[in-house]
Amino acid sequence: MRRGTGEPANKSRPQLNKEKEDKTDKNMQFVNNSRTRRSRPKSHDNNLLVNVLRWKLLRILILLIVVFMIFYGIFVHTGPTNSKEIHGNDRFLPNEPISFVHGDHMDVIHIEHNVGQGKAHGIQENQLPKVQQQVPPNPALHFNQGQRLPNQNQFIAINDVPGNQNQKIQQQPQNAAKDSTGTGEYPYHVIQSLTNTDKRPYLKTRFEECMISILEKSSVNLHFFFVVDTPSKQAILDIMQDITNKKIAHSKVQFNFLDIDELAKELAPMVSMLQQHVSGGHPYYKDAIFFLSIAIHQHVMPEYVHRLVMLDTDLIFKTDIKQLFAYFDLFKGNNVIGIAHEQQPVYRHLFSLYRSQNRGTLVGNPPPNGLTGFNSGVLLLDLDRMRRNTLYHKYLDGTNLKLLTEKYHFKGHLGDQDFFSLLSLEHPDLFHVLPCSWNRQLCVWWRDKGYIDIFDQYFSCPGKIDIFHGNCNTPIPKTP
Repeated sequence: MRRGTGEPANKSRPQLNKEKEDKTDKNMQFVNNSRTRRSRPKSHDNNLLVNVLRWKLLRILILLIVVFMIFYGIFVHTGPTNSKEIHGNDRFLPNEPISFVHGDHMDVIHIEHNVGQGKAHGIQENQLPKVQQQVPPNPALHFNQGQRLPNQNQFIAINDVPGNQNQKIQQQPQNAAKDSTGTGEYPYHVIQSLTNTDKRPYLKTRFEECMISILEKSSVNLHFFFVVDTPSKQAILDIMQDITNKKIAHSKVQFNFLDIDELAKELAPMVSMLQQHVSGGHPYYKDAIFFLSIAIHQHVMPEYVHRLVMLDTDLIFKTDIKQLFAYFDLFKGNNVIGIAHEQQPVYRHLFSLYRSQNRGTLVGNPPPNGLTGFNSGVLLLDLDRMRRNTLYHKYLDGTNLKLLTEKYHFKGHLGDQDFFSLLSLEHPDLFHVLPCSWNRQLCVWWRDKGYIDIFDQYFSCPGKIDIFHGNCNTPIPKTP
């Protein structure tokens, strides 16, 4: 019997009650099933947490990579700027001389400034209409169009005076292309590089300011060689035209263009060697232009160029450039290059391993007695001495340079000045050290990189400054 009812235990319940129980049972089953679905093993929860963390870490890692690539792209595109933009160039050239005097990729340009008039020579004929549009209606200013005749020391000049419809074709004497003979009308030779102005417009401004500072103060006729790409060539033409129109220069000026692509082809093998042994593969210094100064005496310049000043474009001259050329006359013995010391502890840092293994060494120490290393923003290159000097040529060889880099545990990143700085450790007599005033570097990047206590020992340059060097984009003071 069922308890409390007096009914037999097996007696059927009313149908209604049975339906309620069935419904209750189903509800209970639903609740139990629901709880079963929500309830997971503890180990499964742990796996889920690990997977979530993995996805979060992966997303963070991907984000960091993307950010790094963006900043790296910006860095490579804009570049660090000078120590040669932070810089100059190198490599054995082919045995057959490459005469840029006769080469199709060199254009002769000439600007003269006389009392009340100016001349610009050598703009290519196919550029004449564009240049004429830039010329103000001033009959005193005229152009000579220059085009070299193949394999001859001659060029054809076309004189065009605004307002005169007759173009006068004039064959120059055979030696006309050699105005810059070292003893002739243009004995002072300067080379500068300007490329990528279409991507970095500020380079044009920097070049113009540098050029104005030189020409305002120069008391001698100058012959410039400009290493350019196509956009930068046009930029220089525009700038030099403006300087001509404003009669800024007080002496005569002529200039040539050297095509960067042609130079790169000739320098490529040496650049590759230097990249391997000196520059550590830094992407910014893959450009051949950063090694030009090392091999410029080998078939690059015309034979009539004997002494050459190589300049960065982030310079402001405060003194007549003639006084800089006077330092060539102070070269003695094995001197082949004039160059100023680096004014930051760059090479103290780059030679740190060697210094740690050689206590008491002068390598990397500050001036006046230390082997400080050099800055190649201003270079005096005696090409005749460089051609004759067998000791210098000994190190334009991968084997000897490799031995030198291994001895000093050296991997640099500053192009030609690394080569000169390394070579000076063994053979300081190859270099005539310029006073700091002729390459007053303004960059202070290394001051806050652990060298604040000794920074001024490198950076100090008291007295009158002859050239300010705004390396690493440092503003140049606006002083008289």
